[in-house]
Amino acid sequence: MTGLWLVSYIALWLFFLLIAVVLLSILRNLGTIFEQLSAMQPKRSNLEEGETLPDLTLQNADGTAVSTADWRGVATAFAIVSPGCGPCHDYLNQLAEGGTHPDLPGNGVAPKHVILSLGDLSHTQELFQSLDGAAELERLPVLYDVAGQVMDVWGIGATPTTLVVDERMTVVSQLFGFHANGKA
Repeated sequence: MTGLWLVSYIALWLFFLLIAVVLLSILRNLGTIFEQLSAMQPKRSNLEEGETLPDLTLQNADGTAVSTADWRGVATAFAIVSPGCGPCHDYLNQLAEGGTHPDLPGNGVAPKHVILSLGDLSHTQELFQSLDGAAELERLPVLYDVAGQVMDVWGIGATPTTLVVDERMTVVSQLFGFHANGKA
């Protein structure tokens, strides 16, 4: 009988060691997968910093065609928003209060802001009416992308996104997202 106990005891330890090796292998593979996923960054736009911003012709509230190249010669932050976006609402509230995106590069000098709405005129105006400082936003130019050019040409579909360009319309920075306390 002791021989049977000895064999079962050894078999139990071999089984335990096999389970331990399998578990360690699984944990190692999960760690490798986690590292690979952490290293992957989704491409959020077709634009690269240092590249010249492609020109778009969008509509203003009057229906007049306005070119983004009209801001050549002025450092500009294009704030891309959507009427149904909660963080966009917070961002526009901050702009209405005279603020800016907290992560904008520079020495504290805020560039000229231009709002690009991915929604239509009526939904965007409803959004502006719901803001506390709606009258303050009237000082900012608002362009409407009714044809989807921002997505097609610039490759931007997520809102809010802020594109900062210098006087030569060269992309200086791209900021994705906005949180009420200023952190995306």
